[in-house]
This record gives sequence, C-alpha cells and structure tokens, in this order.
Amino acid sequence: MAAYLISAYTVTGDEDAFAQYRQAGLPILQRYGAEVLVAEEDAPAREGKPAQHTVVVRFPSREAAEAFYESDAYQRVVHLRTDNSEGWLVICDELAPLTTSSQPGDVVDIAGRRAASRATAVDNPDRWHT
Repeated sequence: MAAYLISAYTVTGDEDAFAQYRQAGLPILQRYGAEVLVAEEDAPAREGKPAQHTVVVRFPSREAAEAFYESDAYQRVVHLRTDNSEGWLVICDELAPLTTSSQPGDVVDIAGRRAASRATAVDNPDRWHT
C-alpha cells in the first residue's frame, strides 16, 4: 500500500541554502520510487493559516518512504531544510477504501475488517471488528 510524505513549512532562513535542498532532494526521491503530487507555494487558505510551502509526495510503500527519509543521501541534505525553515513533516499510510460486503448493510475495508454497521463505519471508523 502506498504511503505519503506530507510537509508544510515556511522558509525562515537562507533562501539559497533552501534552494539547494530542493535541487538535491528530487533525485533522492526518485531513487525510492517517489512521485511529487503537490508542491505548492502560497496556496490560498480555506481554513487557518497555511505555511508558505505545501508538499505531498507519494511512495510505493511506507517502507520506501522510511528508507528515503533515513537514507544517508537524504540525511546529508535535510539540514538545508530544517536549518532554514519552520514547519512539519509526516509520513502517512494510504487509506484503504471502504467496500461493501456481500451482506446488505455491512461495510468492510480492503483488509476485510467488517464494521458493526454502516453507521459505525461512517460515524466512527476506528471501531472496526476483525
């Protein structure tokens, strides 16, 4: 299952060093099968106060995303971002889609976990029965 690296940050330091990070990062991402889905600067806010940059990167798996982040190549350049920006970065697993089961009213996720009822699945997706 795919995983996503999601980051939001505002450049607070050396713009040139930060540009070096972006230039160095793309080839490293590509080595781990990553695809940059979003790289937006100054996205218009719908709620709250967004950071200057928003980035969403898709990896083929959580293992690939973690391997990228922990790689020697990335660790050599990550300071160019962290020393010159404020923000956050997370790695998230792709959400397994809900599918209906063969029993009317049941909802199951892709792993076959069955919700107690359709209402449970929609109102409280953390309450899965295995």
